[in-house]
Amino acid sequence: MKKESGGAPIEEFLEKQHSLVFHLRKSKNILIQHLKVEDEFLYPALLKSKNKEIRETAKKFAVEMKQISEKTMSFFEKYAALKVEDISASDDFRIDLSIIITIIRKRISVEETDLYPLYDKMEPS
Repeated sequence: MKKESGGAPIEEFLEKQHSLVFHLRKSKNILIQHLKVEDEFLYPALLKSKNKEIRETAKKFAVEMKQISEKTMSFFEKYAALKVEDISASDDFRIDLSIIITIIRKRISVEETDLYPLYDKMEPS
């Protein structure tokens, strides 16, 4: 078995590279699907609420999510054109990924505590 510098087998190196690309693509696809559900179902329902507070909160969340989406998609676009080895060795990638993960974690928490309960409270139309 041929070894790469540093003693790791080439197969392990290639598997790590494949895994990185796979997880980036999968994360992007999951985010796109999540956004689609929110845009097509959640926000329209909340914006039609009879309750003014629910409508205003939905507008605020929609604007914030658009900003988060733009940042996140920009991240994916920035690294999509790079070679896997360049991404793997990039300190910028690690920093940007950490920022994106933090943003998404915060958003999930806020959605679960503030946004989804509003939907559950809505009166049927």
